[in-house]
Amino acid sequence: MLTFVTTCKGRLSHLQLTLPTWLAQRDCAVIVVDYGCPDGAGDWVAAHHPQVAVVRVNDDASFCLARARNAALPHIRTDWVCFIDADIRVTGDLAGWFAEQPNPAGFYRPDPFDFDTGGTVLCRVQDVQRAGGYDELIRGYGGEDTDLYARLLRIGVPRRAFNGAWLAPIRHDTEARLRFYQDKDLEQHRRLFLLYRTIKLDLIDLHKRMLSADELRTIFGLAQQALAANAPLSIKLGEQPEFPAFGGFSLQRSLVYNLTARQTP
Repeated sequence: MLTFVTTCKGRLSHLQLTLPTWLAQRDCAVIVVDYGCPDGAGDWVAAHHPQVAVVRVNDDASFCLARARNAALPHIRTDWVCFIDADIRVTGDLAGWFAEQPNPAGFYRPDPFDFDTGGTVLCRVQDVQRAGGYDELIRGYGGEDTDLYARLLRIGVPRRAFNGAWLAPIRHDTEARLRFYQDKDLEQHRRLFLLYRTIKLDLIDLHKRMLSADELRTIFGLAQQALAANAPLSIKLGEQPEFPAFGGFSLQRSLVYNLTARQTP
């Protein structure tokens, strides 16, 4: 048994079409995170589908998908979760197929890839928690999903696939996607995300552990400052603890990042 988790903010018209397709899946639970939805998604779900759990986040005028998905984690009562957007119908027997897997392990993404369904993932709840959940510092549109997948790989959770043809997205324009995001500058968000995530993963690889919330906030702030100044960023590592300096020497290490526009031929 698995739990479908979605979030809704201004997408009630989509949720009304997609929620019944998740409820039709075999032996599944559903959680809807009402993220200050102006359409009253949580109230509608409670009135029309009382078997669905509703989690409410009411203290954010903008939108953070990472925080919305994390908010559902304490309420999941199954070992496995399927994170899915409110505008995606499930048209195939996804849950039935998954139940028949003899030894499910890893995180499962749709294949073939479709941009509008690429954020859908099946994974073990415990694995998401071990990887640190979704990174709530990523508040712009996109990136929070691939960031989580990179961390799942680093804790030894392999990537798997399910039939992407079982997902049918409700297509819409970019303006609708960005409606509730505070930062609507996609190019700026992508630059910040690229720099921040690269530093974060490099440090995870070097330290062989997940980073603390304080460490992540520091890295994020440094990345913001570097982009604002259009300057390289140096991350100091200090001495190599396995091979301390001797004989009066001190060997300091650092990582240097310089984000520039790609030169076209």
